[in-house]
Amino acid sequence: MKEDIEPDFFYFSKKERKGIFLLIILNCLIWLSPYIIKQFFIDNTNSFFSEINVKEFLSEDVDTKTMKINTNENPKSTKSLHYFDPNLIDQEEWQSFGVSEKTSATIIKYVSKGGRFKTAKDLNKIWGMPSALVTKLIRYVIIKDSFNDHHASNISLSVHKKSTPLININEADSATFEKLYGIGPKLSQRIILFRKKLGGFYDIHQVSEVWGLQDSVFQNIKEQFIISSINLVKININKAPLEQLQSHPYIGYKQGKMIINYRNQHGSFEKLEDIQKIISIDKETYSKIEHYLTIE
Repeated sequence: MKEDIEPDFFYFSKKERKGIFLLIILNCLIWLSPYIIKQFFIDNTNSFFSEINVKEFLSEDVDTKTMKINTNENPKSTKSLHYFDPNLIDQEEWQSFGVSEKTSATIIKYVSKGGRFKTAKDLNKIWGMPSALVTKLIRYVIIKDSFNDHHASNISLSVHKKSTPLININEADSATFEKLYGIGPKLSQRIILFRKKLGGFYDIHQVSEVWGLQDSVFQNIKEQFIISSINLVKININKAPLEQLQSHPYIGYKQGKMIINYRNQHGSFEKLEDIQKIISIDKETYSKIEHYLTIE
């Protein structure tokens, strides 16, 4: 009688064992693939591209689609947005827009070596800048001059400035100021209001004191300013009430109160220079406010 031979279900041939072993390895690789990709590919790729000079990405030969990536950069507040030329602003101003310190430093380095932004859309080519921030900034970009020549950045902006009409800052209205590079509706209104509070300008550099006006913007428009006539509104420090004194930008409440107290204690000022006897009014302060004061 033949013995019944039951098949051994746990027996595998050499070829089958190799297949099972490879299958286990493949499953392990699939399971670990997210970690492997993040650890050895994504991080290294980001660190590699972060070292690339931004100039390469601003060249005409680069396809901007290949440069859009996800970034962990957390942009700062963009409350100080205003019209600007990316070829002219400094690193501090870039950072005030929400651009990171590293990215803004790279941009400045690129521009300092002769690189140039030709259109507002070139902001899309800045490596590492969040797309949401680019979308916000593009609306405020004004390129000072448009050149097709690759070496146009070496050309002086004086040609453009000479062709621009001069502006009498004591007579210009807000619409005139608004036409200037970097001056929008809000800044133009602030200039007019500041001029009114002062009683007129005696020096074009006083415009730079307007709140919110970036120095880089002022430096590029100041050559268009003139003062053809000076007819300042003056304050009689022997008669002016506190309300009038404190409303002047160069005096304020504290110094206005001291002027009133001095006048009450010592009588009227005999000469304008006597106002320097007030402790808080030093030579620098006096040199600014003397143009707006009188004792008559």
